[in-house]
Amino acid sequence: MLKRASFGSFKTLSQVEVDLSAFTLLVGKNGAGKTSVLQGIHLASLVGVRQPGEEQRLDGRLGLLFRESNHPRRFVTASTRGPVRLALTDQEECTLSVVASLPESDRGWGEDDCRFDVSVAKAPALRELTLPSDDRQHRQAFLDSAEVRGFGSAVLLRLDAEPMSQPSIMPTISDQEAPRLERNGAGLASVLNYFAGAEPDTLAAITRDLKSVVPEVRGIRTFPTTVALRGYERIVIGDQAVNRPYQTDVPAHRFSLDMGAGRLIPADLLSEGTVLTLGLLAVLRHPSCPKVVLADDIDRALHPEAQADLVRCLRAIQRERPEVQIICTTHSPYLLDHVGLDEVRVMALDEQGHTRCRPLSEHPESQRWREMLRTGEFWASVGDDWVKEPHQGGA
Repeated sequence: MLKRASFGSFKTLSQVEVDLSAFTLLVGKNGAGKTSVLQGIHLASLVGVRQPGEEQRLDGRLGLLFRESNHPRRFVTASTRGPVRLALTDQEECTLSVVASLPESDRGWGEDDCRFDVSVAKAPALRELTLPSDDRQHRQAFLDSAEVRGFGSAVLLRLDAEPMSQPSIMPTISDQEAPRLERNGAGLASVLNYFAGAEPDTLAAITRDLKSVVPEVRGIRTFPTTVALRGYERIVIGDQAVNRPYQTDVPAHRFSLDMGAGRLIPADLLSEGTVLTLGLLAVLRHPSCPKVVLADDIDRALHPEAQADLVRCLRAIQRERPEVQIICTTHSPYLLDHVGLDEVRVMALDEQGHTRCRPLSEHPESQRWREMLRTGEFWASVGDDWVKEPHQGGA
């Protein structure tokens, strides 16, 4: 479990340290840096995950992770030239640090455009690696070490109800491997179908969880179907090559929810909040659920009462699986009413456009009002701007 995440020159996170709990809610106005925290944690965690083709590159795994849309030049805080720094610290006070140093010149984005320094520190030992490295064997051994791999179990979810509710093509997997959702939740039907056949207890648990948030649910049903794949094939007619359109029907799955009284509702007719909740539960109940689940806008499309039910459901899952940590963003004071002050991190931009972050429990009036106001009520009354003020202590 992560104890804190630290950032330097990463987007608006110029110099920020975020303390983390088993269930952490990030709040603040749009653009305050909440999603950036999730993104930074996820990027740092991927250093502990093997990437296809990394052995063939001079800059190896780091070069694959931090390129194109994830190139450090795109992340560096506008008022600085870096270096970009991401660091994760676990409960054992072991810290994985990734530093990307940009060149002084403004030349293009080449493979050698950055220097990466990676370290794992836990007193009294310190291990460190600088990339690119000519000793690829040493580099691979370091990145595959138990210390680095220990940080490599995180998933970043940006669930989208539209692809989630569509039929999904049957994945090609081994009998021992369970299909997984894409980051946006695509593939949900195939995951549910797998649970129905190979993990019926898991599907029963998901159904029970979903019913606790959406009481009308009686069951989850999956069905075989087909999906039309369209494309072009190149053919030669006489001495001329032309592209001819084709269509192939491939096996797929779809799902519906049994709402009782003979109502079987297809996925694409379900409410957005129901589909998003089902996708989140499918991730948390997955037999290979990552240890850290990062989720944006966890309250999206849910009624205030359903938000309260969702929090209770997530806590029940964490009691069963205490190794799972949930870090998410929200804009809902109704959801916050069902968590503690010490589980909320308030974020705001200062006058320079840099993110400041503090626990809600550090507000100077938190001790006075914690017994009189719910967490969401307290946050709604004090707002976010106080985090920019000098620290004066609190509860």
